[in-house]
Amino acid sequence: MTKAKYGRLAVYFLAFVLPALSMLNCSVRYNGSSMYTKDCTVELSILMEVAEITGAVVMFSSYLAFIPILIYCFCVIIPTELIVKFIEKRKKRSNDLDWFG
Repeated sequence: MTKAKYGRLAVYFLAFVLPALSMLNCSVRYNGSSMYTKDCTVELSILMEVAEITGAVVMFSSYLAFIPILIYCFCVIIPTELIVKFIEKRKKRSNDLDWFG
């Protein structure tokens, strides 16, 4: 695999898999006015915050036909793919210059 594919895999893991794993790690308690995490398997404050934020986004988007989740997906996928294409194009251009120069 190339560096671009490793980078793409890392970005997608951090953007999609890590929030899901953090929600599975902690039991998020939903209340009428507050949300908080409790009884986490791995007691890391960053994972607890990610679980709270992800739970809030999922709960908020359930009332808005999951449009915020779709916007989040597009805001992650489109820039990642554009950056990968730019890097591959730049790498190809530098390889072409090496052959002729």
